[in-house]
Amino acid sequence: MGKLILCSGKRTERPYVLPGSGERIYSIEELCYYIYNNIYFIDESMFTASLIDWIGKELCLTERAEKLETLKRQGADLKTLITVVLCSADYYTEHEIKKLLTVIDEIRSMPSAKRRYMKANSYLKRKQFWEAAAEYESLLVSEDAVNLDPKSYGDVLHNLAIARLHIY
Repeated sequence: MGKLILCSGKRTERPYVLPGSGERIYSIEELCYYIYNNIYFIDESMFTASLIDWIGKELCLTERAEKLETLKRQGADLKTLITVVLCSADYYTEHEIKKLLTVIDEIRSMPSAKRRYMKANSYLKRKQFWEAAAEYESLLVSEDAVNLDPKSYGDVLHNLAIARLHIY
């Protein structure tokens, strides 16, 4: 079971709609939760000018927004951007944030095929069967497919079949 944490930050009337998933975020705590639980979907492109603007104007976290804007302009890495957001709220402990940063390092060190496989698996676990099937199919026809060992290739085919089963 998860833990229940009372959001202490501002809850806005105008949510930020995440471009990839369409999820609506109303507070900094919800943004932290989304990042933490969807780490395989997060990359530098998530930190758009509109997200940074929303953090500054809607959540009244102008200093954080300015810091994110500066870091983005300087070409900061994903870990730095995520750390700034996660430290904007007391939603996760320092230990949990460090653990997530370790996961980011592991993701970055994985071969491209493995990252794509993990992303597709995340879709499958979230019951986003169309997205999972599309990611598995894309992986199978990509140049990355030759880098999959026989077991991983079989796992991709198996999980693709599971996703298609749920679709049809």
